[in-house]
Amino acid sequence: MSTNHNTALVLRLYEEFDKGHLDGFADFISLDFVANVLGTTTLDWAGFKQFGNAFVSAFPDGHHVFDHVVTDGENVVTIGTYQGTQTGEIHGIPPTNKVLKLAVMHLDRIVNGKIVEHRGLANEADFMRQLGVIPTPE
Repeated sequence: MSTNHNTALVLRLYEEFDKGHLDGFADFISLDFVANVLGTTTLDWAGFKQFGNAFVSAFPDGHHVFDHVVTDGENVVTIGTYQGTQTGEIHGIPPTNKVLKLAVMHLDRIVNGKIVEHRGLANEADFMRQLGVIPTPE
């Protein structure tokens, strides 16, 4: 696959995620898919889908904005923000109606036109601070 195809595939995946269309991910995801996101253990497709659905439910207006997209062969790195209003429970945190604006970095690896690996990084302490779970340092 070309780097342009890989870039387009990954950006489309995030567009669908932001719309809450995780069931349509079969077009993008390999059967061998694994993910590591926000400190979770390694997730297979079912686990990642559960994680994603929890995020979409908690932040129904959530969306990604990428400032940088870098593609090198089978790897696509996206750097930007994820922003949304927490109107549902997430990881045991009740709805706060607070707007989360979280810096994110993702690495997606594509093999034979499908995403086989996803790594999502964000500052978990900042996530908890913005939702009021832990205090902001003075």
